[in-house]
Amino acid sequence: MCRRRAGEPLALASAPHAMPPGSALAGLTYLSLVSMFLGFVAWYAGLARGGVARISQVQLAQPLLTVSLSVLVLGEHVTPFLLAAACAVLVCIAATQRARIAAPAPVVGQAAGSATARAGATAR
Repeated sequence: MCRRRAGEPLALASAPHAMPPGSALAGLTYLSLVSMFLGFVAWYAGLARGGVARISQVQLAQPLLTVSLSVLVLGEHVTPFLLAAACAVLVCIAATQRARIAAPAPVVGQAAGSATARAGATAR
C-alpha cells in the first residue's frame, strides 16, 4: 500500500511506477479519437439537422439500447419491472416526438393591420 503525503492527490500516490503497455495506450487513443470525437461529431450534426428539442429526446433511448445489448451479448436477464420501465420510456419518447407546439391564439378585438398585431407576428 502506498503512503500518501499530506496534500498529495490520491491519484499521484497510487500512480503506476511503469509506463502502460503500447496496447493500452493504443486503446486509449482509439477511445479518444474514434469513440468520443467521432461520436460527438455525429451527435451534434444530428442535433443541428433535427433540432435540439426534438433530437435530444432520442437520447432517452440510450439506456434501453444498453440493456438490449447486455441481454444479447452478455446474457443478462430481463425482469418484468425492466420491461415495464422500458415501455414507459418508449411511450414518453414517442409522445415527445409527436408533440407539436401550437401557435398562440389571436387576441380578440385586435385589428389585423395594427402595429401591435404586426409586432406579435414578427416576434413568433
